[in-house]
Amino acid sequence: HEPVAWAAALAAERSVTLHVVSVTELAVSSDRYGYSTEADLTAVYEANVDATNALVDELQSENPDMTVTSETRRGHPTTVLSEAISELSPAVVVIGNNHHTKLASIVTDSVSRHLPTFVDCPVIAVPTK
Repeated sequence: HEPVAWAAALAAERSVTLHVVSVTELAVSSDRYGYSTEADLTAVYEANVDATNALVDELQSENPDMTVTSETRRGHPTTVLSEAISELSPAVVVIGNNHHTKLASIVTDSVSRHLPTFVDCPVIAVPTK
């Protein structure tokens, strides 16, 4: 939650609203015949909603004068976040950068690397542990 804590401190300092967008990525796989199937991640999504709501409650209790809102969406993180950013038109976006190794950051899709190419506002990537 380092990125959200960092964003909350920035929002509190500037007296602006903090909007937390959490994304549950869809799991799609192909069998050996080429048929794609989407895993039912309803439980994962619901757990993400609960965790996001708990985080927002904690942020709100720590910063009672700050307005904190949230939403949880499903889909590819870069696509879903860029859509949310377009709808919200924020002054700045703060995201986490949580690849555990340099190799992982090279071979996997990096939201922190690709998101800035899709949005019109600054994107700050905060490293996570």
